[in-house]
Amino acid sequence: MQTKKVNYVVCESSYCHRLAPRLKQLYFFYKNKKFNTQDMRNKVYEIVQGATLTNKMSTFLNKVANIENKRSLYFLCHNSVRKARQTVVERPVKS
Repeated sequence: MQTKKVNYVVCESSYCHRLAPRLKQLYFFYKNKKFNTQDMRNKVYEIVQGATLTNKMSTFLNKVANIENKRSLYFLCHNSVRKARQTVVERPVKS
């Protein structure tokens, strides 16, 4: 079986795979005064719904639940995606 090195953003089961294309939308929620922290928190939950539950995702969701403001929430998501792009894993390649 052949393997290929990919980062976690490429892995379709990763919560960061779902977050990465939606960072601009989360930035909009962060900057727009119409939305409060709970609205943004609900949007993050909606985005990552259906991703494979791992220890990292559980930790991420706990941080999301306990975050105090929109700025911190946006940067938690942003930094999670940035870190996932740097984390390389071996995945099997379909022939």
